Amino acid sequence: VQSNDGKDHAVSLYFDISAEWAHGTNTALVKWNSEQVAHSGGNLTAFSVTPSAPTVLAETNDYPSWGTAIWATSSQNNLTTQSGPDAIVRSLSVTQGKLDNTMDTNMPRAINDQWPVFAFNVDLGTVNNQPSATQTFAIGHVREPAVSYLGTNVSSLWTSYWPGWQAMLGDFYDDASAALDRANTLD
Repeated sequence: VQSNDGKDHAVSLYFDISAEWAHGTNTALVKWNSEQVAHSGGNLTAFSVTPSAPTVLAETNDYPSWGTAIWATSSQNNLTTQSGPDAIVRSLSVTQGKLDNTMDTNMPRAINDQWPVFAFNVDLGTVNNQPSATQTFAIGHVREPAVSYLGTNVSSLWTSYWPGWQAMLGDFYDDASAALDRANTLD
């Protein structure tokens, strides 16, 4: 972020995902968690959102009915987080420029019951014509098992490299800038 008018501006960035990332039906019950995940540069703050009663290897409205949606960014002093009803969380960011670092514990609940979101707010402070530090966010959906082959469930390939999604997330985050370079080269 940088100023395009040469003036100083107070800048706060807000990002969220909704529980809709966890299931294809808005009436499905979901649960969530927040945790710190290690990576080479420190820690990531990660939200995980999953159906309460997953139906393995099934889809609803062209979306998997099992697995875990993952949403993460680097833990830093200027980061605030919150989970809760979309209207409340988004409004707090707009009016205060930050979140209150609370976790909604009203779960499991239906996706359409107050539309829970999982949010990050990064306060960049005063921004001028010098670019701010880069902010990286990771989003994904991990499913285990991946497929059924002749009636036998087959694990996802990533499970042969990492013991859990947390380790995979840490490596993925550490590789983000190199992955961007590879993508730009390919393009």
